[in-house]
Amino acid sequence: RFYDSAGDDLYRSWYDHAAMMGTGYYNYAKGFSQYRGFASSGNDRAVLFDSEYDDYIHALAMSVYMRGGVMYQEANAFDEVQARGINGGINTSVVQAVDYLLSLVGDWD
Repeated sequence: RFYDSAGDDLYRSWYDHAAMMGTGYYNYAKGFSQYRGFASSGNDRAVLFDSEYDDYIHALAMSVYMRGGVMYQEANAFDEVQARGINGGINTSVVQAVDYLLSLVGDWD
């Protein structure tokens, strides 16, 4: 789990590692099957990268989760979320009404 600071933060998550960074800090984790980022204050952004497998993204009112292969990624309460479907596989998205800026980049059905 990654938690933001009081300032502007960036959370980036791949199938095998994740990082959250902001002014004065950089947190990194690798080798887990789940990565979760949590935002609170500031202008916080998240970028989720797909895997080479078939991936699924579900965007809810305040959170986005992506799963595929053996990975699970989640972004909660961010101001902006970008999901990048660029690594292959058949990617599927389900988007409900969201309260943040959501960008789907690459191949998403």
